[in-house]
Amino acid sequence: MVATLNLIPMIWSLEGVPLSVAEMGLVATHPEYRHRGLQRLLNTEFDKRLVEDGYDFAAIEGIPYFYRQFGYEYSVTLDEWAAIPFVKLPTQATLGISPSNQRRFQWP
Repeated sequence: MVATLNLIPMIWSLEGVPLSVAEMGLVATHPEYRHRGLQRLLNTEFDKRLVEDGYDFAAIEGIPYFYRQFGYEYSVTLDEWAAIPFVKLPTQATLGISPSNQRRFQWP
């Protein structure tokens, strides 16, 4: 795979009205294949699917200003981030992960 763009289907609700939303996600191109128009082609297919599948909205979340080249603008700032003070980071790897069928994390 040298380039990817995923359509992630979601249902949003506004005042109880369900809205079909397609999020453009996991956009990437292998460095050796950049500047060949691959994302532009994938974006064209994404836009076709929006119409063919009857989505109400397209949503993006990611690199600021990257999506402008495809005609997208951010309408709402998403401040989904967390800050952890450097002094609170563990000095060694301490995260353990249990088998996926148990769906739980073990923190130190």
